[in-house]
Amino acid sequence: MRFRAPIWSGRVWADLGAGVESIESLLVLVGTPRLRRIGFDVPDRLYFPEDRLYEKLAEIHGDGAHSKYNALIRTLVSFERAAESLVGHGTDFFAAR
Repeated sequence: MRFRAPIWSGRVWADLGAGVESIESLLVLVGTPRLRRIGFDVPDRLYFPEDRLYEKLAEIHGDGAHSKYNALIRTLVSFERAAESLVGHGTDFFAAR
């Protein structure tokens, strides 16, 4: 599955600000605790984004939702690790955004 926009793009953050439940914005909400520790300003989550993300994937992919969900979580974790690595090495990750 390809993202409509990368996790760090303005569109995802606009979705979050507007309360739009896109697959990408829900994925960012899943990663809220770790993304906040890295330095991202992620809005408070008022519900369980993991469940909502899975439901949205099930609407689109039916029985394939489980594998899509797992692939998205792997992508999120990869992004988080890369961002942590950059921040840990003194790189101003947010200046490159």
